[in-house]
Amino acid sequence: VISGGGGATIVPFFNFSLELRAAVDYVIPLVADEFYAGLYPSFGAVLSLRLGDDPDAGGQILRSIRFGEPQVQPLFAAMHSYHAVNPVGSIDLTNVEDSEIVDIEVSLWVPEFMNTPTPSATISVMAPGETRTVEFPASFNNTIFNFTGSQPINGELVVSYRLDDKTGEQRRSVIFKMYDKTSLTWDDDNKVAAFMTSDDPNVVRYSSEIRGATREAEIDFLSRPLQQAMQVYYGMAELGMIYQSDPVKPFTQMQEETVVVDNVSLPRDMLIRATGDCDDLTVLYNTILESAGVQTAFVTTPGHIYSAVNTGVSARQYERVHPDRDMTLVYNDQLWALIEITLVGREDFLEAWRTGIQEYRQYDGEPARRGFYITREAKRLYEPIVLQDERIDLDYGDLAAVRYAYEEDLSILGDILLERYRSQAESRGRESDHNRLGIMAAQLGRYDEAERAFNSAIEKNADYTAARINLGSMYFLLEEYERAFDVFEAARERIESQPSHRAEEELKVLLNLSKTAYELRRFDAAGSYYDRAAAIDSEAVADYTNLAAVAGGSGEGRAAESEEWGILFVEGE
Repeated sequence: VISGGGGATIVPFFNFSLELRAAVDYVIPLVADEFYAGLYPSFGAVLSLRLGDDPDAGGQILRSIRFGEPQVQPLFAAMHSYHAVNPVGSIDLTNVEDSEIVDIEVSLWVPEFMNTPTPSATISVMAPGETRTVEFPASFNNTIFNFTGSQPINGELVVSYRLDDKTGEQRRSVIFKMYDKTSLTWDDDNKVAAFMTSDDPNVVRYSSEIRGATREAEIDFLSRPLQQAMQVYYGMAELGMIYQSDPVKPFTQMQEETVVVDNVSLPRDMLIRATGDCDDLTVLYNTILESAGVQTAFVTTPGHIYSAVNTGVSARQYERVHPDRDMTLVYNDQLWALIEITLVGREDFLEAWRTGIQEYRQYDGEPARRGFYITREAKRLYEPIVLQDERIDLDYGDLAAVRYAYEEDLSILGDILLERYRSQAESRGRESDHNRLGIMAAQLGRYDEAERAFNSAIEKNADYTAARINLGSMYFLLEEYERAFDVFEAARERIESQPSHRAEEELKVLLNLSKTAYELRRFDAAGSYYDRAAAIDSEAVADYTNLAAVAGGSGEGRAAESEEWGILFVEGE
């Protein structure tokens, strides 16, 4: 047999093929039988079906997205929390297919500075030819705090999606310029809060040392935050802290050129270096106070930034801070003292306070040119940088000198607060004027002056029971409890003997007697006086839970757990 033939295979799809074949055979028999001799043509077809995907098919590598040019901004390590929730760049994505793509997810991946990719956007569907602009944030790990200066960092945008029943993923490289943890631009003054590292153990230790050296000199009546502001001010002065303008990048230039990169010193570095410009000193001062629980703010005016402290005193009680209303700023019904911190080491605290409010008032006619930013609110926008717990060796200086300077200012402030009361008592001479002078003097710890004032009021009017009660309150503050109890008891008898007496005075003297009996460990008497006060005005005594516990028969143990409360003074008429 002599054979010849050929065929062709058609494969329109990976899993389908059609094979066609043709052949001719010429037969020569070996025996003389012409019946079998001749040509034999043949034709055939084979249809084949294969299952599964073709792993070698080029069409399976999807390229359905066309990337535009990434638009990126410089990154700042100090702005890490802001970058995590706000765009650091954008890119255009275009669907180049003839059909829609779905389930598009975009993320940014910077391997060196991220633990996982940062999700950027999810797009349910993109029509053929459609272009979308995608903005992407960047959530970095703490590695970004470990370098200095600036450096380029490489990342990539990752886009995954589906086309029909296939899944695609494409990547586009992106390059950022990253600045270190001391850098920022002044396009938003809130950014400076990122450098106020009040959780830094070094700052906390320093704050505790200053507080420990001065706490016993505090005056309970005065704003404690304001006193802490004084203490830290003189603590910084004792370190040799002083203002020095940056010769290369002065703040006046940096604030105006909002796209120029500036550097702000970290508080732990400032504690060692002890010199800085206005932003460095403001950051340090606010950070130390915030570490002690004091609420601070910062003020910006053209070319300048300085500090503010919430006194914790309501606006209507301004005389507890300063008799001049214009010496404080009212914000949310709280009085704030504005401190020109660049005067540290050169002027006393009271002068820094006067200067701070004067600088602010200069722009009363142009309020848009000044800013007032609450530190804790700014920190929510720009979370402070994370520092390694690295202990620094710091010489705190002469803490006795810190206390002395603080007490000097307390004395001056006390005279300022007393000036008006002294003047009124001298010029008008009424028992009520001497009484008010005595109250203020006693609350400021000027006990000799307070005793003279109360006695002057009593000499002018022997029946003026307000001064008698207040004299007992003064002895209580001196911890002369037996003497205070006797004075209170005599005042109570005089009040109750009068046909018409003021219920307020009776109420307060009974509460003072209850408190004094409690300090003398006479718990039955303390409870009895409290019950009598409650019978006059149950709502007015509701806050005195320690005495209520004694009156209720809970005894010494329960009362000892209750909160303390101050002794009461009577303004009188």
